[in-house]
Amino acid sequence: MTEDEDGKTLPKAAKILQKYFTCEKTGQPYKLKQELREILEKCYPLLRDFVKQEIIKKNVIVEVCPASNFRIGHLTKIEDHPLFAMCPPGEGGGISVVFGTDDPSMFQTSIDEEYLFVKKAMDKKYPALPQEKRLEYLETIRRRSMELCCDDLPGDTNTILNLIEGLIPAT
Repeated sequence: MTEDEDGKTLPKAAKILQKYFTCEKTGQPYKLKQELREILEKCYPLLRDFVKQEIIKKNVIVEVCPASNFRIGHLTKIEDHPLFAMCPPGEGGGISVVFGTDDPSMFQTSIDEEYLFVKKAMDKKYPALPQEKRLEYLETIRRRSMELCCDDLPGDTNTILNLIEGLIPAT
């Protein structure tokens, strides 16, 4: 515990907030001081890599909704989608992801269009990656999605997956 100017005892967290945040009458309650901004910018890559390794270690599967992520995330180029930082194609060892549509009526998308979105993004970001590898990447994600959605179905999952795949027209 530390004391403020009035001699009141403050928890350490409050003292840190007082030091690094300033209250301005601009409509925004707090503004990050430049000093803290610089510290966070230096720490961000380390924290990002740590979180990524923890997600991989704990085998967490992350749902990515490419079209809505793109629109809500204020990305200007589809090839800058964070999916490729989480799970780069052709490298292995990334975060396990599956694709979703978020809110299809809001974002005018379907699961097919989500895969097409990622395919187009890969074409731009990884032009040197062979087409076969790009398709393998998408197929790995599709199979993982199918396995997860069928995990709790009774009976032989492979039979169910084969039945479903038989209904999907070949591309």
